[in-house]
Amino acid sequence: MADVDARWCASVESAWSDYRDARTAGTDGRVARDALLERWQETVDGEGADQASDDVLRLLRENVRTAWLGPGRVTQIDAAKAVTNGLAVLASSCAARGHAIEGDTGGVPLDADGDVRAGARPSG
Repeated sequence: MADVDARWCASVESAWSDYRDARTAGTDGRVARDALLERWQETVDGEGADQASDDVLRLLRENVRTAWLGPGRVTQIDAAKAVTNGLAVLASSCAARGHAIEGDTGGVPLDADGDVRAGARPSG
């Protein structure tokens, strides 16, 4: 990835952190998910990143939706893994430009029931 600025990185991190905190606190998952997707769309629509970084964020948005609504549990789990990997890519890109972000995904619920979690292995 060519370039990202501190504002863009902070926006990505803040939206994810707020989502993680809301889901951990028991906030309605749909409300938290919609807020995350909206904030990430605003980040993509703004300036501060190269096309590749914006594309990764667009894919993250799609994978969050798929983890929530996927046509089956396997698809949802694959999407959750993609969210984990995508956040790691963006964290690495931001860190390489001196803008370290916390993209911790450990066990964050990505579906309505909390059964599909980012950064967690499926049970069973």
